[in-house]
Amino acid sequence: MDTPRNLKRTYGQYLSDNVNSFNTVNNIGATDERPQILAWISPLESWKRHHDVSNVRVKGVGEWVLETAEFQAWRDGGDERPVDKTLFGCGTPGAGKTFICSLVVDSLCNSVVDSNVKVACIYCDYREQKEQVPAAMIGGLLRQFVAGLPVIPDDIIRAF
Repeated sequence: MDTPRNLKRTYGQYLSDNVNSFNTVNNIGATDERPQILAWISPLESWKRHHDVSNVRVKGVGEWVLETAEFQAWRDGGDERPVDKTLFGCGTPGAGKTFICSLVVDSLCNSVVDSNVKVACIYCDYREQKEQVPAAMIGGLLRQFVAGLPVIPDDIIRAF
């Protein structure tokens, strides 16, 4: 018979089991496996590269890009904007494309108000062509999204 005492014990055991399960899963996100899993997803460390570029970018340089109608229309979008629209910038080597991109990424990160919106980036470098194969680059985007999660999803852990 389920007495209040037995129900309390059963409910308490249920809570304890769930907390233990949560802690086990959560520990995967906090242990040494997390960096290994992220490196397995992709060896590319795009945010490290982004921070390196941002740290040496001269303040104020390139801000004009953020003020162009093309950039603002792309950023602000709306229903009239196709989902697959790409902001494209080109230039000769050394023209400053990498610094402009880091400025755009920082601007996007600072303007995101919806917690469901994430910003990811990849910096291509001619000196790293062997590492920057399509699978690693797509994995680099996935790595950034997974790194931003408090817990690595079970499907990724199982695949690892």
